[in-house]
Amino acid sequence: KTPQGFSTSGVYICQNIIDAETATRTILNRAGPDGRNVESALLEEFIEGTEFAVNLMACKGKLVVTDVWKYVKTESARYSQADICDPLDPSLKH
Repeated sequence: KTPQGFSTSGVYICQNIIDAETATRTILNRAGPDGRNVESALLEEFIEGTEFAVNLMACKGKLVVTDVWKYVKTESARYSQADICDPLDPSLKH
């Protein structure tokens, strides 16, 4: 994916080095999701399962959790489900 990327935009699941090289060529030197030219690619290990995104706001040295999102990913790294969670929900502490 692009380092400027977010969510699953521009994500490729690669099974081998040839897939990774092809995905990298597809990503580089094109406009990223934020409109800037992409000059590098980010390679990460794909981890199956539920993903959480935690959004924070910082003000005067304090951090406040504004929202928590729970995502269920498919094998193509796309989200099949996205739910907003209560940041104070005790079940999120597991």
